[in-house]
Amino acid sequence: MSKSEQNIEKLLVDDSFVRWIQGEADEAEEKKWLDWLREDSARFGLVKEARRMYTSLSFEEEIPETISELNRLRDAVEKYESTKNKFLRVHEFPGKQNAYTGLWASAAAILILLVSVLIVVQTVGWDTSPKRSKSTKPVYSTASTEYGQIRTLTLWDGSRVVLSANSRLTYPENYRGGDLDVQLEGEAYFSIVHEAGEDSRTFTVQTSEGEVTVLGTKFNVSTRTEETEVVLEDGKVHLEMSDTLSAVKSTYSYTMKPGERALFSPRRKGINVQATDPSLFTTWRNLEFKFHNTPLEEIADRVKEFYGVEVEFRNEQLKDVEFSGSVTNKNFEVLLHGLRTLLGMPITNENDTIIFGK
Repeated sequence: MSKSEQNIEKLLVDDSFVRWIQGEADEAEEKKWLDWLREDSARFGLVKEARRMYTSLSFEEEIPETISELNRLRDAVEKYESTKNKFLRVHEFPGKQNAYTGLWASAAAILILLVSVLIVVQTVGWDTSPKRSKSTKPVYSTASTEYGQIRTLTLWDGSRVVLSANSRLTYPENYRGGDLDVQLEGEAYFSIVHEAGEDSRTFTVQTSEGEVTVLGTKFNVSTRTEETEVVLEDGKVHLEMSDTLSAVKSTYSYTMKPGERALFSPRRKGINVQATDPSLFTTWRNLEFKFHNTPLEEIADRVKEFYGVEVEFRNEQLKDVEFSGSVTNKNFEVLLHGLRTLLGMPITNENDTIIFGK
């Protein structure tokens, strides 16, 4: 028996785990399994297969007739047997021709146990109707970062969110599948897994100016200023914004293509789209700032937003001077040293105020 099969077998005989995947876990169990899941992203696939297997063995009726239930069990066995070869082809356990035997034996044992329970139910009349979780409302959590900090989050389906400095992401902690909405303040890079078939869902990032909806893609969202900026690296992104300032209410929408940068806010009265190099807006997650014909004022703003410092120009004309290149951003001092080299000018730090020029 493979290690993966052993793990699934252990999970399916754990009452706490079964309650969790059914949405019946209490608050303590919910936290226990969420913490366990976050420890290793490989467990997402394990949970997915365990839930799929358990679902194929579950019943829809509350107290059915014993004979009809046995027929349903037989159908479930035949259905699961018919998908066995497909399962083996997808996962390809090399060198183990009978790798599935142990897992199938466990499934059969579970079926036998369920039949025994049904007989007892018919005899003593226990109520087997599924219990409802205490609350169907989603429980939200907020992940945040301090100035100068970057944090990576792994979501249920293996999607990753890299949260930039001084940012907040609010997301449903007890997500059970289906469409997923998160709220962003600040900046984050999203790498969203594309799910197809019955697992298909949309992933929506809500900002104060509108929403960004995707199926599976890589993109950056920033709400640092009074508008939302979206840069698409890969995939497809749909933008939607409602004009709440005009007397005549309007809704603007646009579907982005890779290599585009979009800016939108009610004061713009539309969505402004331009071609760009996505790396100029996404390399921050790799501890690097990259610039191309970027005005010094914009470079200074990046430093201010990331580290929470003030900026000052000794010469106002410096603001419009453009620079190209990249600097490492492992920490504040490393960044300042890189900027001095790149810009070729004095840069000093006086009481958390960064001064550009003499």
